[in-house]
Amino acid sequence: MIALLRVSLAFLCNFASGPATVLSNKSVFTHAQFHYPVALTICHYVFTWLTVRLLARFGVYERMSLQLLSPAKTDTPAKAIICLIVVWSLYNIASNASLSQNSVGMYQMVKLLMTPFAVLWDFAMYGRKPTAWQAVLLTMAVFGISQCTVSGIQNGEVTRFGLAVALLSTLFAVVQKGLTTHVVQYTSVKLSPLQLLEFAMPWMGLITVVSAIVLEDVTGVLTYQPSGLRSLAILLSSVCGMLANVSSTWVLGLTSPIAHILLGQLKTVTVLLGGFVFFDARPSLRTLLGAFCTLLAITMYALSKTFKSDKEATSSASTRVDCDDEEAALKVGEGKLPSSIRTSEV
Repeated sequence: MIALLRVSLAFLCNFASGPATVLSNKSVFTHAQFHYPVALTICHYVFTWLTVRLLARFGVYERMSLQLLSPAKTDTPAKAIICLIVVWSLYNIASNASLSQNSVGMYQMVKLLMTPFAVLWDFAMYGRKPTAWQAVLLTMAVFGISQCTVSGIQNGEVTRFGLAVALLSTLFAVVQKGLTTHVVQYTSVKLSPLQLLEFAMPWMGLITVVSAIVLEDVTGVLTYQPSGLRSLAILLSSVCGMLANVSSTWVLGLTSPIAHILLGQLKTVTVLLGGFVFFDARPSLRTLLGAFCTLLAITMYALSKTFKSDKEATSSASTRVDCDDEEAALKVGEGKLPSSIRTSEV
């Protein structure tokens, strides 16, 4: 029961903080006129790291010892963590850059490509293949996203540079989630999500600071003049980003990457509605049909994955029962079971 409550709380927190982060970030770029997505990412990291350290101080989790990552240990996750830190940093930078370059709707629609990309990741890393029906659904989802993209380009809502950044962000997101799950669940050194965040945040911050110096106008960042409302918008964005970072890592520590991506589909409608109400222009009929096609395909794909998992679990349980019965019968024949059991079974 407690485990179920933990999973439910993690999913609820991630569901609420995800759309809030997207909309608050867009507000910073538009209303607060802070056109520096990499610098905004640094603000998110500062709040996340301080929050995680505060949780450690109150005993919510045990801080990680760096000796666990010693090269002398076998199957150390050090290499995986280094790769994760780099990819995670690039993903957050690309994600905020995508949001600053695209409309909220286009930003979110391209993120739906995470499901097809995740299937490719599973095939490349683990050799898992989708069924023919699942392949059709994924193709349908990609087709719907392509219709939204073409419509956005024709209407001037999407630039080719913005689209390239969005696709890059989506690719980084899938790799990041796969690496996080591998580090948290499958390495011999067991790390909690909060331990992973505490260790990764300073290094991610360093990578992001260097990226800000290279990619953004440092003078513009330093001379930015925030008003009360602008400061409030940046503060709200940082708090939401912190909640999203903590909850997304927490969820991945409890579930698989596919489950986390399916949770993302539930947030899609909220983000699209929020973007339409507060930021975006009225979508065209082609965009609406493309979005409907994509969401329908992703939903049906999720259902097919669920039914397939249930059937495999049932088949596995049935096989175990048959094996147990066969072993018991052999032991009866060999006289290895007590006579009372042999008599009752006869």
